[in-house]
Amino acid sequence: MNPKTLILGSKGELRPKSLGVAILAEFLGTMFIVIFGCGAAINNSLLTDVSTADLVQISLAFGLVVFGAVLMFWDASGANLNPAVTIGLFAAGKMSLIKGLVYIVAQCLGAIVGALVLDAMTPNDARNGNLGSNGLGEGVTEGQAFGLELITTFVLMSVVLTACADATASRVAKSFAIGGAVTLCHVLSIPYTGCSVNPARSLGPAVITGVGLDVLGQVFWLGPICGALVAVAINKVMNCGKSSQVEHKTNGDTMSM
Repeated sequence: MNPKTLILGSKGELRPKSLGVAILAEFLGTMFIVIFGCGAAINNSLLTDVSTADLVQISLAFGLVVFGAVLMFWDASGANLNPAVTIGLFAAGKMSLIKGLVYIVAQCLGAIVGALVLDAMTPNDARNGNLGSNGLGEGVTEGQAFGLELITTFVLMSVVLTACADATASRVAKSFAIGGAVTLCHVLSIPYTGCSVNPARSLGPAVITGVGLDVLGQVFWLGPICGALVAVAINKVMNCGKSSQVEHKTNGDTMSM
């Protein structure tokens, strides 16, 4: 991708109609992630006393909503639904700068609106004070939380890149793989951080409730973004010299989370 294309994208990529549809898809998809994923977590503590049943319930909720959202919005926007993934795709040369920035704004707004909707739908005594906000588990340091978010997002971004590069797999199979990766990350991380792997997902509840704002930037934004960038770097090293055919969508995007 030449510098001009890297900034502005391919010809016609920023046409108002197609870009508007993509923005709406990113907004709605991220909104659904917050409503369904964080909604499943509201009646359970993400920070302490998480039972096995609660952990599985929340993990499946996030994984299934990502699976459904990727399936629904693949053609419209490439279904990034995650600022870390969008930044990773830009670093991999699969997303223009302007479009990536627009996507991230749409994702963040979708997450905030999703948290507002969830707040409005939830009785006061069931909110548990945080609307499923991310935070540090008991005894977990910021450094440990950062490392865990980096590792889990590395796994997610690696699955995204692998799915994008496989032109033989169906859209359902790719969506299932990415949803499965999200589920796996949550099974591990919920007791430690509540599991973000998605800066927008962390932003929405934090903005509405104020819970987790103190570690939002250094853990739940920087951790996933670094994890995505490390995944892109390692993917490039592993595929150096190989000719990998990446599946492109009609709007110029690759499928992602």
